[in-house]
Amino acid sequence: MRRAALASCLIAVLVSLVACSRSPGEGAETTAVNPPALVEEALSSDDQVADQQAPVDGAADDGIADEPDPTIAGLAGSWSLWEDTEGGTVCPIELKETPVLGGHAREVDQACVEQLDLAGDMHAWFVDERDRSLVIVDATRQAIVRLPRSGGTEFYLPREAGRRYGLMLSPAR
Repeated sequence: MRRAALASCLIAVLVSLVACSRSPGEGAETTAVNPPALVEEALSSDDQVADQQAPVDGAADDGIADEPDPTIAGLAGSWSLWEDTEGGTVCPIELKETPVLGGHAREVDQACVEQLDLAGDMHAWFVDERDRSLVIVDATRQAIVRLPRSGGTEFYLPREAGRRYGLMLSPAR
């Protein structure tokens, strides 16, 4: 669509330039009917691109998968994000299938999550296919926590130098 709009603008500019360069009454009728060859070429290549991208059913493609990814669908639901220590903070988190910038939507109690001392605000989540880790990102798509898969349905980040306790994500019970 952008190419068609640009081509239309280009035609209008070229027609105006040609009309200005001629004396009054000289060939004005042929200019409007016969655009220059470069413009015709731009229009025909734009039509070819549009034909290649046109969906079969006539609906525009929004770039979002029509069917949810089975991995995402299997993880969507209620979880607990908690510190692996006696009396540690436990935060409920709802992983959604809904696509958002950076992954998929989530619902959390922000006040609870702040007690976990993560490096940013949770915005989205996704599964890194390289190692099957569950990654939680901020609004700029920077990872704030990467939880390696631990067994079948749990994710566990062991204690690190900057973290007093391990961090576990497990299905809510």
